[in-house]
Amino acid sequence: MTTAAMESPSSRRTRIPAVSYATTLVDRVRSLFPRTTATNSSQQQHQRTSKRRHDEQNSSSVSSSAHDPGQHVDKRRRNYQEFGGWFGISTTAHRTSSPHSKPRYNSVTEYLRTVPSVMERIQQLYSHAPVVLSSQTTNARIINVLQGEVAHATPCQADILVSDHATTCHILAARSVTSKSSGDVPSTDNNVLASLCHIDQPCYEECIRNMIQLHKSYHSSVKKGGAPTKSSGKITIELHLVGGFKDSKKSSISLTEHLMGVFGRLAREERDTVDFVFETCAVSCLNDDGSPGPIGRGLAIDIASGEVYLAKADESVSGPAVALRNCRLWAGASTDKLTVIHTPYSDCIVVDPFDFCFDEDCEWFNSLSDEKMLLETSTSPDVEEDDYCDQIRLALKYMLENDSEEVFGPCCRTPVQYVRSAKNKHQWCLTNQ
Repeated sequence: MTTAAMESPSSRRTRIPAVSYATTLVDRVRSLFPRTTATNSSQQQHQRTSKRRHDEQNSSSVSSSAHDPGQHVDKRRRNYQEFGGWFGISTTAHRTSSPHSKPRYNSVTEYLRTVPSVMERIQQLYSHAPVVLSSQTTNARIINVLQGEVAHATPCQADILVSDHATTCHILAARSVTSKSSGDVPSTDNNVLASLCHIDQPCYEECIRNMIQLHKSYHSSVKKGGAPTKSSGKITIELHLVGGFKDSKKSSISLTEHLMGVFGRLAREERDTVDFVFETCAVSCLNDDGSPGPIGRGLAIDIASGEVYLAKADESVSGPAVALRNCRLWAGASTDKLTVIHTPYSDCIVVDPFDFCFDEDCEWFNSLSDEKMLLETSTSPDVEEDDYCDQIRLALKYMLENDSEEVFGPCCRTPVQYVRSAKNKHQWCLTNQ
């Protein structure tokens, strides 16, 4: 990760069911991750009493739901909804030495290793080699998302969202559909929205919340025969998270726990309107190849089907203005906001204006050897891809040869917009500013 601040492999999508326990995941994990490691005897007694009551209530609930398959599915979905709710609880407790106590875990990923559906889904994801998306292997409409960016698209606008070159970064894909219970809402491409973002630091909670609100607002009014039709049902948002490895600086696990905490809070807040389903969670040490290094560096999602797979975007499908977009990382323009490059309401890639110049710092970076550049600019210099330094030098060269006001107009106020070529799906044309 930089610091500055084809057809899918399987035609059939395998859906991994949510985990079902006699008690909710929140109750179980709260017992695994206590808020404090020092409690007096009265507090312990109170906790045991509360836990027993919860067990009795939940045991009764699960028993009754066994006679109603639909209710059982809803219970499992609620478990997934609450899946991240416990990530705000301290994960620093040591394992207990008492044989009569429940096991405790030192990290989120250590717990995830014990969840069969999570590990099964990871194995399925890794069972196929990363798909190299290029103009030679696919005719699909692709939107490539760079570090610090987010894109939203419908099946009418694009076929695949992809991002790669992630080491400690995490790639998050979210795909939402209107619940079938909505009745008058037809099953069309208009009912599907997908988002993909390349997250490089744990400071984008507001952006993730905005992403979820966009999905909600999009589904609140879907088109039927050209007229808006209100959707009264819940929406289901499928989540896929890939990235990170067992790095010595613990940048990966810090980002993992932050993101899961964000979705835990969202799941509680949006439980009446959104069903969150964590389909894929291959993160941090669960994504480590043992060297250490990341197994999955890129993720693609088929917007229409919802299928996800490891992927790499070739230069031929990398999209427009890659050097300009990468300049944002080196121009001091990176903030705590993800840059939105595509929305469901405008079928073009937009580069929002920012001020840049080739200053002394840029000149110094550009003078470094590749080896020193890796050490100075990467959170994981030992596992970056071969073209890492080349991409940085291209961005620095762009800043040297161009003026920000020539690109974005006077006072850098005019976005640059690109539309997909009608003759070539992999080429983009600059529109009039």
